Amino acid sequence: MIFAVLLVAGVSTAMWLGCAAQRCWREQRSVLAYELTPRYVGAAVRGAAALVALVCATVGGVQFVAARSVPASLAVAADRAVASDARAPVRTAVRTPPPPPAPTPAAAQAPASATAPLAGMVTVGHPAGGELRQGVLPGYPGQLRVWLPQQYPHHSHPLQALVVQVDDGQLPDVLAGLIAGVAEGRANPFVVVLPGCAGPVDGDRLRAAVARSFHVEAGARSWGVLGVGPGAACAVGTELAQPESYAAGAGVSGAYDPLLPVRSGGRSGAQSTVRLLLAVAQRDSAGQATAARLRRALAGLPQKQVRLSNSVRDVDDQQERVRLCRLAVDYLTEQMALSSRSA
Repeated sequence: MIFAVLLVAGVSTAMWLGCAAQRCWREQRSVLAYELTPRYVGAAVRGAAALVALVCATVGGVQFVAARSVPASLAVAADRAVASDARAPVRTAVRTPPPPPAPTPAAAQAPASATAPLAGMVTVGHPAGGELRQGVLPGYPGQLRVWLPQQYPHHSHPLQALVVQVDDGQLPDVLAGLIAGVAEGRANPFVVVLPGCAGPVDGDRLRAAVARSFHVEAGARSWGVLGVGPGAACAVGTELAQPESYAAGAGVSGAYDPLLPVRSGGRSGAQSTVRLLLAVAQRDSAGQATAARLRRALAGLPQKQVRLSNSVRDVDDQQERVRLCRLAVDYLTEQMALSSRSA
């Protein structure tokens, strides 16, 4: 019976992993149109896993056929032998646990634990395996929420930060997309700053306040801004109004008509380059239309780099939102790296 189950499970798993590998391969191929570098590691891992499952199914099938051909008398004798062995006393060797490893220099220089108390901020949850804090910070008006990733207490150098403007109901999808990007090696483990969706945020004051209280970079080249749904227009408007305060901005599934006509150039008067990604699902025709209108309006800016992604498609809106957020954090990671190199 066990070999029959192994056969069925192996075949089913092999088919599922094979389809997953094909979907992953197609997804990575689609990013070529948007000047991103494809990563086929996920497709290769799924393909290898499908091959292993197929081998297990083959072994299960062979054993199942062989077991059915064994005479009943031999099977009974085998069962008795196994029962006799089970009654025999079992002697196990006592193993001495190894000594704890010595702390590494990186661990010795790591910042304080993410659970260390901070005046004005309290922990309100642990979504996506990280820590979510809420409160006020000196130098910045109003309430803030800050999400610290699992990697935060283990980094000896400051992390990069991402200002995210999103409704509470869609925040888990943003964090899921970020974690997926980090797992694939395409995104950095950002500290996520959540100032709300009331409008554009003062990037300079926000960076200074967060950098004084958390182990994050203070420079604009290490900060990005991302908006999802209703917050997309806020994030894009922030990048348009303050391109010197962020490495880049990204909007996911937004409506951008309130931003028209476009005004940009930076608060300092100098012409700073606007870097934007407008990401929308393939079947979201209304979102594609508003993103296209914004892109046409931005054509008159002297310095801009605007990308439009509309190739993501999945089984439902939530899965599409997770993939779009993953694409956005990949883009922002890339732009931060490019901005640092050109400094």
